[in-house]
Amino acid sequence: MSVQAYVPSEVQFDGAPINGTRLITLYHVETDDRHGSMTTSEPLKTGVRAGPLVFVGRRDGKQWRVTLPEIDVRNASALGFEYRINGPIVEELLSEDQDEERGPIEKSLSDYGATF
Repeated sequence: MSVQAYVPSEVQFDGAPINGTRLITLYHVETDDRHGSMTTSEPLKTGVRAGPLVFVGRRDGKQWRVTLPEIDVRNASALGFEYRINGPIVEELLSEDQDEERGPIEKSLSDYGATF
């Protein structure tokens, strides 16, 4: 199972911002069982199916813009939601990050071996 975790700086769903997002995780990105989760204080409701979900986030020391053409929210709670990804994931490399640009959360997690 492949897992990609992003610390997002901006998130938009169907053109509207989703504020308070702390972590976006994508699972099985190279298969037909693509799905993900978002930890946020503004979760979408179970049953929502729309898109695109577009975010800019840090992974593996690089800044990426990721576009999910459509998502289908399967589970939601006060802390976030899980969703199925419909269609191909598009990743665009924006930049290589410098360590001083990383925030305190990313810096402290990298001390434990996490990469963003």
